[in-house]
Amino acid sequence: MAHNGQERLILVVDDHETNIDLISRILRRTDYKVLTAFDGVEALRVLETHTPTMIISDVMMPNMDGMELLQHVRMNGRLTGVPFVFVSAKGTREDIAAGLAMGADDYLTKPFRPQEFLATVRRIIEG
Repeated sequence: MAHNGQERLILVVDDHETNIDLISRILRRTDYKVLTAFDGVEALRVLETHTPTMIISDVMMPNMDGMELLQHVRMNGRLTGVPFVFVSAKGTREDIAAGLAMGADDYLTKPFRPQEFLATVRRIIEG
């Protein structure tokens, strides 16, 4: 889907600036463009004008959490096919199973290793 010439744009949603900075740095080093939002409400505003190649979201956030954001994304016809990955400190088997059952493409737990994170992003985006 996102190959040569097509913009490789990733929306990163997290309520902690340090997490956004870390994930953004990893992605930008490998030529992804990054949009950011600090909660699900802000993410939906960004999504009104952008269709990213992927959405990477925390689960626990104020105003609108990641699970609710995922529901909104999956109900929006324009965004239905956009891959959605959770990156969260909530990493019990139940948390991961719930995220995947809601329609997330993957669920990574924090802390993560940058190489594993990038491998997941590439696998989902590039097939």
